[in-house]
Amino acid sequence: CPGISNVTQADGDFDQVGNDCDNCPLAFNSGQGDVDGDGHGDACDPCPNDADDDLDGDAVCGDVDNCPLITNAAQEDADIDGIGDPCDLCPTDPDLDGDDVCNDDFVLVELTTPSENVLIEFGGATETVLVEQGSVIKYLANNTDPGLGITWKDELFDDATWSSG
Repeated sequence: CPGISNVTQADGDFDQVGNDCDNCPLAFNSGQGDVDGDGHGDACDPCPNDADDDLDGDAVCGDVDNCPLITNAAQEDADIDGIGDPCDLCPTDPDLDGDDVCNDDFVLVELTTPSENVLIEFGGATETVLVEQGSVIKYLANNTDPGLGITWKDELFDDATWSSG
């Protein structure tokens, strides 16, 4: 171990790196890998991709924690937006437009198309879309006008006649 005194030349994990220089003295890791650069070898690092090693102490490594600065061990995320409830300004609202303003007046509507292929038009949009039979369509409608967003253009559409361009 150059530059560091290691009188006994102890090597507890027998990886040919003396304990005083070993970034993981009790786990064999001769390559001394340390992906996150925190000084703890990957072989013994509880969070090998998180240099802060679970900063909030909830047993979820920060690189995968949906709320890395506030304890949220169960990773609750009621609105399924990837932000843990304790950190989420709108825990029951996915804030789809990302403006940090809760959109409680909007609701995600999900419906299944009829058994045929259909053409649909989305509320006021200039675009018509071909939807495969039996597909699930999700769209946002506001509570004051729940029908906003979708109309069936054609109940039956033969996709063999569809051409692009």
